Amino acid sequence: MIFVYGVHAILLTRYICRSHGILLFKKYVNYGTMFQLKSTFSELQGNSNHSNNSVIAAAERRKSELLAVKQNLERDLSMKHQLREQLRRQLVNLLINQKPA
Repeated sequence: MIFVYGVHAILLTRYICRSHGILLFKKYVNYGTMFQLKSTFSELQGNSNHSNNSVIAAAERRKSELLAVKQNLERDLSMKHQLREQLRRQLVNLLINQKPA
């Protein structure tokens, strides 16, 4: 239970104690300070999100660049495999058609 008196509040919490049964104690909370902490946290979180957004955007750009490089390498590798296979077939044909000495 919370009772609010101005900027302060009394938070009543129940604790169970074996020898005394249920006890209530008062905890004074300064809600002005809590509000300041929440605003600072929100501000930091907003700055963090902004910072994270720029980091994420940079990472996405780098990812796109790396994907383009990967595609180029895969294309080059495929072309080299095709060339190798073509040269292998030509060599086999040369060896088959070669006249015995």
